[in-house]
Amino acid sequence: GNRYNKIAKGFDEKSWKIRKDTAEGLTDVISILDEYDELTSNFKEISNLLIKSLQQEYQIDTYLVLTKNFHELCNLQNTPEAYYIDETLGSRLIDTKKFTKDQLQQLLQTRRKKGRSLQYNYGVLYPSDESALTSFLSEQYKGFPLVTMGEVFPISRDILQKIPLKYILRYLVLPFKLEGRRLFMAMENPRNMEIISDLQFIIGYSIVPFVAGEYYLINTIEKAYNTTVNVAEIDKAVEKIKKEEDLEYVEEKDEDFSTNLEEELEGVRGPVVRLVNLILKEAITQKASDIHIEPYENELRVRFRIDGTLIKVMSPPFKFKNSIISRIKIMSRLNISEKRLPQDGRFKVKLDGQCIDLRVSTIPGNYGEKVVMRVLDKSNLQLDIVKLGLQEEDLKAIMTCMYKSKGMILVTGPTGSGKTTTLYSMLKKLNDGSKNINTAEDPIEYNLRGVNQFQMNPRIGFDFACALHSLVRLLDMGIESFLVATSISLIIAQRLMRKICPDCKEIITPNEMHLDILKKRGVGPSKIIFYKGSGCIQCNYTGYKGRLAIYEVLPMWMDIQEAIIKGESLLELNEKANRLGLEVLQKVGLSRVLAGITTIEEWLRVSL
Repeated sequence: GNRYNKIAKGFDEKSWKIRKDTAEGLTDVISILDEYDELTSNFKEISNLLIKSLQQEYQIDTYLVLTKNFHELCNLQNTPEAYYIDETLGSRLIDTKKFTKDQLQQLLQTRRKKGRSLQYNYGVLYPSDESALTSFLSEQYKGFPLVTMGEVFPISRDILQKIPLKYILRYLVLPFKLEGRRLFMAMENPRNMEIISDLQFIIGYSIVPFVAGEYYLINTIEKAYNTTVNVAEIDKAVEKIKKEEDLEYVEEKDEDFSTNLEEELEGVRGPVVRLVNLILKEAITQKASDIHIEPYENELRVRFRIDGTLIKVMSPPFKFKNSIISRIKIMSRLNISEKRLPQDGRFKVKLDGQCIDLRVSTIPGNYGEKVVMRVLDKSNLQLDIVKLGLQEEDLKAIMTCMYKSKGMILVTGPTGSGKTTTLYSMLKKLNDGSKNINTAEDPIEYNLRGVNQFQMNPRIGFDFACALHSLVRLLDMGIESFLVATSISLIIAQRLMRKICPDCKEIITPNEMHLDILKKRGVGPSKIIFYKGSGCIQCNYTGYKGRLAIYEVLPMWMDIQEAIIKGESLLELNEKANRLGLEVLQKVGLSRVLAGITTIEEWLRVSL
């Protein structure tokens, strides 16, 4: 034991001579271990020590001694195949007599500077010698087919799109051929069954793994997808994935729910649990607001709503459709046997120490139940009314009405337009401790300290009508027009617009249709620079990243009140509001286009 400790301490960076002497000393240790069968556990310790040293060594003499000892150790263990690993490539190259010691020294030094494996750096030094490296990989991965990337490129775009680019870059794999439901895929290590299993779940194809040289694989990925592979970032991401805690289901106590959750989970454990966790983690990581799981005749589609737009992210195997939905229903405490009626539920998960609420809705469809999950990540909630993007005059109008002793403020907009954030920001500003503030919510998305928040529960009859009756005594919701005019202080209409991705932002020339639309609004394009995003990995190739809110704020001016009481038409109300200075959504949105924040297409989509 003491001798082993001395050996381990010898592997430091003091000098290559010390490391070489230490490596040669291992020969004696290996021969001693061979005489005592009861010490076979030490074989593994010495083996790991040698591999670690081989990964770090950059002097050829020491490296060759280490590989010789590792070779002998593998033979003594009756596992000669264990010798054929990336770390011994240099010695195997020397054995061919076609690779000189000077070349090996250069290879070791290159690995020291660039990192990664010897075979990767072999490609760096000899980019046109892929076939020679492939023959060495055949020794290392016996039983697996090999592929030379130079012989399969270019690859059909249809095949490349079978695996989303983010997974290509995460796992360093590349599809190159499709036969029926079998997808042929090049990868660095075909023995990594976790990667193969994950991808089979995600894309719904049976994967046939092929061995490819690491450098040549990365180079082909860059050419095929017109992207750049940041090897250092990938290594960091892999280490982070290995170290971080997995997604954790947070079980909430509910006295009305008597089902034994653990017993029901037994039916859908294993791969399906991993797949559902993967879907949830991806959605949270990509800051998706919604998850859609949709069954069709022969396909199960998973889409995320990112920045207000649905994006397809994966197509898991159709055969797991019922198991995936059952898993989500159990987590949401829904009735898994009820498949004829819509159901609503919720559950919590914890990722990286952060709790995330998910609201779940299921609805029966032609080919099975569709599931929609709303992701409520409280850490992303910005509750500062000054930072919402309101124009100065609109902000003043809102603040004035907020502090009035009476009157309603209506906030309107479609689902996902940021109404909750706007309302919470107002409440936070008002919440100075001097007022009694009550809310009726479903769901309560954020806990506001000092505000009385009431969660609606239709199962027991506590709905919005009941809450309003209790809080403000409004008995008749069929309000007359003269009451509307005098009761409402302010009306806000809002939308969320996607912002151009800063990583792929480029100047464009508007087409004829866009020029005509701009001309009708008094915009001379000769004086304006227009932009769009060309699409990159940072924005999932959408050209957009992040969103901003645009607002149309209508104070209840006296002229507007009179017009409402008189029952004037919507057209007349619009004309009167415009004369009084109303900034409509179209105009506010166009100002964001002219400022280079968003595109003409996004402005037209949101505000027209």
